[in-house]
Amino acid sequence: KCPTCDRLKCRCPDFTTQDLNLQEPITYSFLVLGPQNEIIHERTHSSKNAHVDFLKHLLEQEENWIKPLLATKKDMIFSKQDEKKFERADSCYMCGKNFRLENIMKCRDHSHSTGHFLGAACNQCNLRRQRPRFLKVFLHNASKYDMHFIVKGLAEFPNQLKNISVLPYNGEHFRTLRFNSFQFLDSLAFLPT
Repeated sequence: KCPTCDRLKCRCPDFTTQDLNLQEPITYSFLVLGPQNEIIHERTHSSKNAHVDFLKHLLEQEENWIKPLLATKKDMIFSKQDEKKFERADSCYMCGKNFRLENIMKCRDHSHSTGHFLGAACNQCNLRRQRPRFLKVFLHNASKYDMHFIVKGLAEFPNQLKNISVLPYNGEHFRTLRFNSFQFLDSLAFLPT
C-alpha cells in the first residue's frame, strides 16, 4: 500500500516505482559447431556485465577468424570420379527429388569453404545452401529475455558495430538482431513447446 494515500493502486502525484529486484547477466557460454558437429570454438565466462564481455569476445573472434571464414569462397574441385558420380545421380542428394520424373535441373553442389564436390542437387536445394553471410548465434528465449541484455551491451561498442538490423515482434521483443557478421536468433522459436 502507498504510505501517503493508503491504497494498493496509488494515485499520488509523487508516486514512483520501486525496484524489487535487479537481474544482471553474470555468465555466458559460447559454443561454435562446425559442419560435422565438431566444436570449433568455445568459451564460458563469469563476471559482472557478462553480456558486455560476450560482445567484446564476439568482436575479437570476428577479427581473428570469423570474417576470414565467412569470406572464404573456393572454386569447386571436380575430379573425373566426381563427374561420374554426378552423371549417375538420379535424384537430389538433399531432398531426394528425382531429376527426370519431376523435370528438375541437376546442379553440382560444393562446399564453399573447402571446394569439395558434395553431390548432385536440385536447383532449389543448391540455391538454399549458399555460402553463409552471418554466424548464427542462438540464445534460448532471446526475444523475451537475453536480447535485452545484448541490445544494452551494444552501446559499449559504438565504433565497432556496422549494419545493425532488428526485426521486431513488437516494441519490446525482437525476432532477430543482426550486426557485423552476427545474426542473433531465439532458439525457442525453432523448438516445439
